[in-house]
Amino acid sequence: MNKGFGRPVIEAQVGGKAGGGARLSAFGTDVVAHYRAIERAAEKAAAPFLARLTQPADPAG
Repeated sequence: MNKGFGRPVIEAQVGGKAGGGARLSAFGTDVVAHYRAIERAAEKAAAPFLARLTQPADPAG
């Protein structure tokens, strides 16, 4: 992800006895927040179309 964005999204953490790990950078936190906002907007935009698919069929055709 770091390579794709051209800046750190994930930062490595050097570990001691329990080992290291990784954490989101400040930019990574922003990336996740924006992604979640995109998900919410897409869900809201799709809702009327999805609602039509779940309505009972019209017997008149």
